[in-house]
Amino acid sequence: MSTRPLALSLLFLAACARPPAKPADGGTETIDVDLAGADLVDALRTIATSAQVSLFVDPDISGTVTLRAHATPWRDALATVARAHALRIQPLATPGTRRPSLWVTRLSSPPAPRTEFTGAPIELSFLDTPVRDAARALGDLAKTPISVDADVEASVTLRMRNIPWDLALYHLAQKYALHVVTEPAGLRLTR
Repeated sequence: MSTRPLALSLLFLAACARPPAKPADGGTETIDVDLAGADLVDALRTIATSAQVSLFVDPDISGTVTLRAHATPWRDALATVARAHALRIQPLATPGTRRPSLWVTRLSSPPAPRTEFTGAPIELSFLDTPVRDAARALGDLAKTPISVDADVEASVTLRMRNIPWDLALYHLAQKYALHVVTEPAGLRLTR
């Protein structure tokens, strides 16, 4: 009796038992998710959390999704959801961060205002924070003045970890339907 088939079987089982390989970009190659009638934004965040990627989702995205993915490359799972819901997934260049970052919009919406962010990585949490206080905190970390137009009112709830400050600012603007304007004296948030 040959031991070769047994050795190959054990080698195969050992390979299957290994956790998913971590790619050079810091994410996880494959994910396991089982979603039935889940909120679309929650589903996108579940995929992102499982894949260890940062996701910035437009506030106008809504719907439900059903997805079963076992040992599926996370990019394939995300592409499947994007195709089914007419979404655009844009990779963002965020040097100095550990996780891949992606911007998600509807195909019918404008693309990300920028795809390259070079600000120093920051960590900030806002919970029902007035938008002016959030902009001031971001500006202090960025060492860049950030003003907010008088007609802009919002309570900001965001948690940002290890992302460039300029991406954090654009994400805040995206979430609250604002625009970032570059001026000689600094940056300004406007409607």
